[in-house]
Formats: sequence, structure tokens, C-alpha cells
Amino acid sequence: MKKPLKDSFIIGFALFSMFFGAGNVIFPPYLGLESGPHWLLGFISYYIADIGLALLAMFAILRQGSPEKVTSRIGKVPSVLLMCAIVLCIGPMLAIPRTAATTFETSVTPLVSGVSPVLFPVLFFLLILRERAVVDIVGKILTPALLIGLLILIVVGVVSPIGPVGDQALVENVAATGIEAGYQTMDVLATLLFGFIILKSA
Repeated sequence: MKKPLKDSFIIGFALFSMFFGAGNVIFPPYLGLESGPHWLLGFISYYIADIGLALLAMFAILRQGSPEKVTSRIGKVPSVLLMCAIVLCIGPMLAIPRTAATTFETSVTPLVSGVSPVLFPVLFFLLILRERAVVDIVGKILTPALLIGLLILIVVGVVSPIGPVGDQALVENVAATGIEAGYQTMDVLATLLFGFIILKSA
């Protein structure tokens, strides 16, 4: 495989793995449960608010050349405040605790007892957060493993579902719930930072 094509695959895999976080694991299945027979409407609404807006944001960054040029149109000070708020949201205030909690509850608690919920996140992030070659590590190792795991999960879910689809939706407005779930993944916010990482790695 030629190097430019190989690099494109690695960056693409890294981008997928960066965006596919704890929110993408939590919200879609729960949305499907809430949507019942209207699951397709819920999926489309979720898709627009999550993947659709994230793609538009990424294209805007690629067109402008940097996230700063995208946000600078609202003014220098508001732009800085917006970026600070985004970093806090996808960092220490929301995304990092959610990722640590999801990883702990889904991979450690069912298998091992007595593990400290405070110590585990520290060791977990020390292991995976290496500043050097982040894109290579994520693109070459984590994403293929993630895709294999997702494929197995999807096949098992289709072949042997845990239960039937409900007769009616559990929420009043499936479309609004889907949009809310898509936004709560924070992929749109993360695009402004992930886009910069990909531009620097390309």
C-alpha cells in the first residue's frame, strides 16, 4: 500500500476512533429503546445532530484551514471563550469522567470486583494518553480492535436480540429526543479540536 494511501487510512481510522466515544455507546441503544417502533425516525434525527453536524464542522475546518478561522468570525474574545468552554466540556468536566465511568462499568465491574473507581481512571488514562504518535496508536491499534468488537456486537444483537421492539415509543417526541441524544455525544464540539489534530497529523 502506498504511503499516502496508508496514511489516509490511519488518519481515517484515528478520526473514527476519536469520535466514537462513550456517548456513542450509551445514547444510540437507549434512544432505540425509547423510540420503539419509530426507531428509524430516532436514528435519522440522531444522525443529523451527531454525524451530520460533525461532518459539516470538519469540512468547515478543512476549508478555512484551522478551527481558529472558523470561530474568529464571532470576534476574538468570544472565540477564545468558546474554545475554552469546548475544551472544558470535552475534557475534564464531561467527556473524560463519562469515558472513565463507561469503561469502568462495562469492562471492569462485570469481570473484577474490588477495583477502585478512583484509581482505575488514573491508570487507564496514563496508559492510553501518550502525546506522541496519538494518531498512529489510535489508527493502527485501537480502531481495528474497536471495529471488530462493534461488528461482533451488531451481529450478536441482530441474531439474538435481548427482546422485541416495543409497541409504542416511550417518549413524546422521538425526533427531538434523537437530536438531543446526538448533541449529547459532543462530537460537534469535539470536531473543532479533533480537526486541528488531524490537520497537524496530515
